[in-house]
Amino acid sequence: GLRLDVTQDNHLDVPAIVPPISFKPVMSRDQLRTWARADELLQRADVVVVVGYSFALADEHFNDLLRKSSPKSRIVIVNPDLDPVTIAACRVLGVEIDSLNQQRHGGVEVLASRRLTLVGAKGEQLEAGLLDRVLR
Repeated sequence: GLRLDVTQDNHLDVPAIVPPISFKPVMSRDQLRTWARADELLQRADVVVVVGYSFALADEHFNDLLRKSSPKSRIVIVNPDLDPVTIAACRVLGVEIDSLNQQRHGGVEVLASRRLTLVGAKGEQLEAGLLDRVLR
């Protein structure tokens, strides 16, 4: 567990959760390595599936990693509330909303362009067959 009471020991444990602020302070070597590894994986990925993420301005550090990921990769966003996520994801990735084609796969709304695909579903609804159909 985390030691958060200074009266029990001479120091506090730093939580590994990154706070939702636009400037992401790196508080430890492990965090620095985790961000660097995430960037490496994003650069090599053919498909990046992001589940339940809002693309908030406060998360600009991750947004920037995704924005600068390999231009060859397909980015699939899974979120049941497509309206705000579509606007935010298009802003972050530089995709014109008008370039998204509306589709349906298995009763699920899908908006897709060459690089960006948005799936109007909860994470638990995403199964391999649906993902395969969406990525065709």
